This record gives sequence, C-alpha cells and structure tokens, in this order.
Amino acid sequence: MTGLVHLQVLAICLIAGVAAGCFQMYLWRKQNPGKDKIKIFAFYASVIYGLLAFLKGILGSKDETLFESFSSISARTYLHYIPLILAAGIVIPVVLRYFLRKKDGAHMLSVWDSQFFTITAIVFAVTGKITNLMYLCILVISTVLTLAVEWKLEMKDGTFAGKVKQIAPPAAFWVITVVLCLPGEIYLNNIWEFSVTPWSYAGGLALSAAGYLTVYIFCAAYFLTNIQAKFFSRILFALTLAGYLQNMFLNGYMVQMDGTVQTWSAGLRFANSVIWLVIIAGILTAGARLRGKADKIYKMVCIYIGLIQIVSLGVLIVTSEDIAKVQDTYGAGRVQLTSDGIFELACADNVVVFILDWYDEQILEQILQEDSDFLAPLDGFTCYTNASSLYAYTSMAIPYLLTGVEWEYDMSWREYRLYAYANSNVFADMEDMGYHMEIYTDAEYLTDDALQKVSNSDSVKYKLNIPDQLYVMTKTAKYQMAPFAVKNNYWYTAEDLASFAAEDERVYAVNSEQDDINFQKRLVSTGLRTDDREKLFKLIHMHGAHPPFGIDESSEKPYNAPMLAQAKNSMEIVYEYIRQMKEIGIYDTSTIIITADHGENYLYDPVGREELVKLCLENTSSPVLLVKHPRQNGDINYSDAPVSQKEVVAEIMKAVNPAATGYGKTLEETGGNEADERIFIYRKGKNKYVKSRIRGDVNNPASWEIIEGLNLEQLK
Repeated sequence: MTGLVHLQVLAICLIAGVAAGCFQMYLWRKQNPGKDKIKIFAFYASVIYGLLAFLKGILGSKDETLFESFSSISARTYLHYIPLILAAGIVIPVVLRYFLRKKDGAHMLSVWDSQFFTITAIVFAVTGKITNLMYLCILVISTVLTLAVEWKLEMKDGTFAGKVKQIAPPAAFWVITVVLCLPGEIYLNNIWEFSVTPWSYAGGLALSAAGYLTVYIFCAAYFLTNIQAKFFSRILFALTLAGYLQNMFLNGYMVQMDGTVQTWSAGLRFANSVIWLVIIAGILTAGARLRGKADKIYKMVCIYIGLIQIVSLGVLIVTSEDIAKVQDTYGAGRVQLTSDGIFELACADNVVVFILDWYDEQILEQILQEDSDFLAPLDGFTCYTNASSLYAYTSMAIPYLLTGVEWEYDMSWREYRLYAYANSNVFADMEDMGYHMEIYTDAEYLTDDALQKVSNSDSVKYKLNIPDQLYVMTKTAKYQMAPFAVKNNYWYTAEDLASFAAEDERVYAVNSEQDDINFQKRLVSTGLRTDDREKLFKLIHMHGAHPPFGIDESSEKPYNAPMLAQAKNSMEIVYEYIRQMKEIGIYDTSTIIITADHGENYLYDPVGREELVKLCLENTSSPVLLVKHPRQNGDINYSDAPVSQKEVVAEIMKAVNPAATGYGKTLEETGGNEADERIFIYRKGKNKYVKSRIRGDVNNPASWEIIEGLNLEQLK
C-alpha cells in the first residue's frame, strides 16, 4: 500500500471536516460556536471518515482498513464519493443544530472527541489497525458514551500540562517497548534476513516512535478530560506492563515463525488470561484507590523498565558484529536473485531442478489416495518413495543441494553456508562443462561469490516503506506480548517481514503460496522459450507445500484440506512447465528433478509434533523425489530404494558431466541395500541439534533412531 493512498483519504476527510465545521459555526453564529474550533473540525473529519468506512463496508470491505479498501481504486473513482461527502457536510450540521439548539453544541462535540480518542487510541495500540467495521463500532460507542456523560455526569477538565505529565510516561513505555525495542531486537537477531540497511531501519523506527509519542501525548492531553486522561494512562500502562511480563516470563516455548501456527491448550489460555485480568484489575483498582500515589509508582515503573529496555537494545547494538557488514553490503544495493530468464531454456542440454518446499512424500501419498492418476503427466519419471533429506531446514538444505558439502558441528547456518560454498567444486565444475547457471531462490542461501556466478543475480536497491514497517514490526512485538488467547491475531510470516522493503519486481520470492500463483500466471501468459545457449542448469525453488496453507491467513482451521490443495497446485505448476518444455521440443533431451529441500520438519519440535496429527502425517520426514533422464519415456516408475539427497547432488553432477567424480553414487547406483544407514540432522541453534539414523523405510517411525545431540527439552 502506498503512502499516496493514505494522503488522499486523509485529505478528503480533513478538507470535508473543515468545511462542515465552518458551516456548523455559521449556523451557530448567534450562540457560542466554541473557542476550540479544532475540536469541531476533528469531529466532522472523524464522521466523514466513518461515512466512507460505512460505504466501503457495504461494498464488502468491512474487514479492511479504509486505506486498504481505497488502495485499488482509480483516481477518478474518488469523484463518486464527493456528492455524498458534500451532502453529509450540510445535513449533519443542520441536524445537530436542530437537536442541540438548547445545548452547548461545541461542548458536546468536544466531549464526543474525548470519548472517540480514548477508545480509538486504546484499540489501535492493541490491534495496530482499525478496520471499517471496528471504526463504525467506535463511532457508535463514542456517541452513546457522550450522551451518557453529557446528560448524567459532570466532566471536569484539567490543565494541558497536567494531562501531559499524566499521559507521557505510559505512552513512552508503550512506544519504547512496542515500536522501538522489540522490533529492534528482532532486527538485530535476524539482521541478514532483512533487506534494508541498519540505519534505514533504525531511522524508520525512530520516526515512527516520535510520531506515535507526539500524537498520543498531544491528542490525549488536548481532547481528553482529566478523568479520561487518568483512565487512559492507567489502562495503557496496565496493557504494556502485562505484555512486557508475558514476553519476559510467560511465553514459554515458541515455534519458529516459518508459517506454522502455534496453538496452546484451553487450560493454558485460561490460566494466562486470568493472570492478565489480575494485573490489569490490580493496576486500575490501585489507581482508583491510591490515586496520586499509584500514578507516581506507575511513572517510576515506566521509566525503570523503559531504561532497562533501551540499555539492553544498546548493548545488542554495540556487541553486534554484523551492523557494519550489512550496512556496507546493502548500502549501495543488495545483490538479489531475480526472475530474469526463468522462462528461458537452452536449446540443447538442460538440467532443471524443481525444489517444492516442505513437500513430504506423505503429502504426495495422500493426494494419490484421492487421485491415483495424479502423477500421470510425468512420463519417463522414476518416483523414489523412500528418500531422505540430510537437513530439516531450508537454510541448510539449499546450500547442501548446491554444494554437496556437509555441515560441521559448532557451525551456525551462516558459517556453514560460507564453508559449504568455499569447499565445493559444483559451481566450478559446471562452468568447466560450459553450463550457464540460473538459480531461483532467496539470495541469502548463496554467498557473494556464488551469486556472481549466477546469471540471474543483480544489485537491487531497497526503499523502506515506513507505514508498512510500523505496522509489521509492531505486529511482531504484539505477537510476543499478547496473551495466548489472542496471540495468533498477531501471527506473521517471513513474507510480512519482507513486505515493508519496496522491492524491484524482478526479485524472486518463495515466501508464500501467492508467489507460486504469480509464477503460474506469468508462466501461462509468457510461455517458455529457448535461446542460443547450449547448456543450462536451472534450479527453481517454490513455496510448495510449506505452511501457511492457502492464501487466507484468517482461516480458523489452517490445517484443513488447503494443505493438499496447495500441494496439488504446486505440482500443477511443474506440470505446466513440463508441458511447455515438450511443446518447444526440449523435454526429451533434458534432465528434470522434482524434489523438496526437506520433508515436514516438525519431528523434534515439541509443539510442531502435535500438529502432525492434524495434518494426518506420521512423525517422519521424507522429501518427494522424482527424476527423469534424457530420452526416458513411458509410464512413471516407482522405486523404494533407500536414497537420500547425497545421491541427488551426485545425480545433478552426473547429468552435467557423465565423467564427474567425487560426488558419490547416483540414485541408480545406490544398490538398494536397506541395511545402509542414512543421516538426518535437525538443527535449532549453533550447538543445538539432533542427529538421527534411518535404517529401512524412511516413512516408518520405527526406522528412525536418535544417535547424537540433545533431547527435546534442551532444544527449546
């Protein structure tokens, strides 16, 4: 979403609000029109915004923000809304003049503003976005409360400075925690996975924090009465403190944010919710009873915890060895793998490898049970049903498949990546054989030297989108801070973390099923073609069967049929690619491998193992593996030979150079001895890993045995 949409919508509301406010003051010119004209303008701008939200809600966008619902319309479409806005700007002041003729209308609108800001500020602090439906609910609640307050209660206002002193400490506590420190820690701990430079990222957070703090303090002090300011400051303090304690002490084991949705038992959610209620009720009760004394204590707590977090973040910054490296590496543009040439193939020899992420053999078996002819388009292929991957995660699996070099103990995955490419002959051997190389995956899985040897790499300059950064990174903070009962409302994925860096459209992405769908659309519309190159190695890494399943993140049952639907669609894309290879006459001379970087990888994840039952998967891991050699035709063959990705690397290099040595046995040369052991490594940290030995059928849990590493509790 562009900032232009925000400006256009806000401009419409503000201009219409000022016009309607001026009309009201004209109608009430004989009465006191109110000294605070800004509050009158704010009322009408808010109501006009609500009118637009109502119209968009009727048109089916009730669950989007107003900015999101306007993001896809053309400029001239705004003209359709102008007559309604003008009519509202005339009708509403006239109606209010009639009903409030015996009341101080300006004061009423001032009271309404205070109710509206209190509710909106709290809701936005908690959710991070206000949908059209939520906004309409806030309007209704604000109106009801205004009527109750104006006719039944006396609203005593305090001084502006006094309200600033009341609101500033908890507002700063919230901003430091949610906008600065937690997003800062996430960045520093995963610095190489973000596409923006440290100073650009820090600048975006600093501007967001300053903006949030200014708006919250000024608007709260300006619009709220003294009583409302006290309530607002205490509830904001209570929510922030409870979230801070949740993140520090109550979260327990958290799964990796790789698309997996974590669940918690009903008992745990209930107990956690009780703790939150006790904290919030205790703070509000103490504030009401002790008043000034409690507020002083709250202020001291805000300052103390805020300083602790700032110091902790400062230590991370000072001790980080990567900030300068990332700034130098990405400062002039980051080398990325683009989509350039993805639909072009060599005119003679092609070795094409499809990596379908997380695509387990068990998933394929479920599909075949529903449709026994699902693999029919793969004529000439051999399907290996007893294959194992060497590593559980993409970060190590892709470098291994491209190098054939194994991980050594005491290496982080980034250290392993550098080690693997530095000690591999794969790229050099391909170049010696005259092969061009095109690799379509995330650039972080290659080294700088390797990227220079790939035809589809290019330097890309990223531009930070600050509004999107603010939304995404505060969402990650709220995920850490939220109670279990609502934590998944803030669920996010790697795709979200990449979304606030404005990318060159050419950059290849494998973050979501939507990336696969976009690839499929381009494949159908563009079509494959050959060029004058004679030899080409092409690896295409797709989202495959990886969680999250389906496009709809709001699905209440993310582990239902969409897993199979997504897996089927992923394979259908490969079928279309193969169909076009046949059409342009290069299928028969090509080597094609369809596999996964790894199978399902919940094996040693204490929470993930529980999800296997929902997915109808056994506690094993086996990547799909289908291979076709040149001039192989006929019905698909099946093999239950015990093979692994070691043989896949050898298979690739044998296709590149039939005389290649040093890469081990190919798939056909393994001999099929079930007594041979295969190794599977599940690594959760630099020295946190489990090494398993597989003997026999990889799809049988009884064939798996842990032989080295840590137990499940130590992996947490």
